[in-house]
Amino acid sequence: MEALNLITAPGYSEKTVGYLACVLLLSETNEFLRLIINSTKNDLMSANEEIQGLSLACVANVGGREFAETLTVDVQKLLFNPQARPQVKKKAALCMLRLLRKYPDNFAEDGIGGNQEQKDKLLDLLDDSSLGVITATMSLLLGLVSHNPELWPDSVNKCCKLLAKLNHPNASK
Repeated sequence: MEALNLITAPGYSEKTVGYLACVLLLSETNEFLRLIINSTKNDLMSANEEIQGLSLACVANVGGREFAETLTVDVQKLLFNPQARPQVKKKAALCMLRLLRKYPDNFAEDGIGGNQEQKDKLLDLLDDSSLGVITATMSLLLGLVSHNPELWPDSVNKCCKLLAKLNHPNASK
């Protein structure tokens, strides 16, 4: 119960200790996780990227079906938020991958919402200036494609262009 109090505290250091306690002491089947979902959701929507990172790490490491059902949409919003910092996008992509691997039935058929606009947003993340965002997005894309390959034909061309760009950075597009 003290971990919940620490997570709901306004300070970063208290939240760090609270999330660390949850990650280390709880499993995905623990009933206590229901109590921290609301606090985690609030922290995902925080303006502070360090706090967002703490909550993303908790969602990815503790997991749980209820976490996946409740927080997947919020994690996706962080991933596709153009104002989000690269560190947050990277963690959001890896968190989505973890949730997809553990609970694929909580996702749409294509893994991210079922519409072309979201697929395009994900593929556009491969053009990000941060190599961390690119590699995390590529890991998520690999998970999505392995989940349902026939729904991702556009990704092959984009990935080939990215590989060519990485291999020959000065080559024309």
